[in-house]
Amino acid sequence: MREIDVHLHDGLDVVSACRKVGISDKTYYYWRKKFGGLGRPQLSEMKALKKENDRLK
Repeated sequence: MREIDVHLHDGLDVVSACRKVGISDKTYYYWRKKFGGLGRPQLSEMKALKKENDRLK
């Protein structure tokens, strides 16, 4: 996400920035919706909770 944001800041459009990174624009929009407002601490906490949930299942 950060790499794409850098490309967007440099003036590329979303499709071109995603193509440079090697993902589809649909994937970018999905990731932005899912992880857009999260910082590193929240993201690592979410991953830890998911791992624990999978273990408990």
